[in-house]
Amino acid sequence: MKYLILILFLFISPSGKDKARDGNKAYKNGDYAKAEEIYRAALKQDPNNAKILFNLGNTLAKEKKYGEALSTFDQYKDLVKDSGQMSHASYNMGNIYADQKKWGKAMSMYKNALQMDPSDTQAKYNYELAYRKQKQQQKKNKNRNKNNKNNKNNKNGKNKQNQKNSQNKQNQNKNNKGNNKQNGQNQNQGQKPKQQPQSNPDKMSKADADQILKALQNQEKKLLENFKKKKTKSTKKNAKDW
Repeated sequence: MKYLILILFLFISPSGKDKARDGNKAYKNGDYAKAEEIYRAALKQDPNNAKILFNLGNTLAKEKKYGEALSTFDQYKDLVKDSGQMSHASYNMGNIYADQKKWGKAMSMYKNALQMDPSDTQAKYNYELAYRKQKQQQKKNKNRNKNNKNNKNNKNGKNKQNQKNSQNKQNQNKNNKGNNKQNGQNQNQGQKPKQQPQSNPDKMSKADADQILKALQNQEKKLLENFKKKKTKSTKKNAKDW
């Protein structure tokens, strides 16, 4: 995409001719780690070389070392006075923010680039693109927040319904328990009291039986004695008559 294209200055440094050429070659070949190493070595020989700083900033951006890249471009802008060169640095800084989807900061950098160079059509295009991306992101965040709120409300509503169902179940259990208790009381009231075992009047104790038996024996003895007496009297009468 167009907003990710970085502006690169290809150069041959008078103080580091071979190293600069090797750094540019490594960058073109996509060996950004090697390019960074070469550019840093070249800066040790020429610390105020703006072109080396610019290309080092691009290299760091390719390695996604965004913080170091932005800092390097700031150093570059401090060294140059030309508005065109400063516009290029702001444009590349806008690309770095865009690569991180920081659309607001990207727009600010593209705007800065346009202020210094109104003819920069790439900066204008990227500014408009970042603006649309920001609106899309804001809409997406708004919808996400709305969905999260709805999910939270649905969850709370579900919890309340569960609590209500639980309370209804508890009340129903209490009612069932009360009904069972009442039914039990009604059943107890409807049941006839258990009859206590009654003693059998025809059944006597052993002592009573022995006493009756003894009385019968005494009565029988008396009867026998009376019978004997009557028999003796009868015998005596018969004998006398004889």
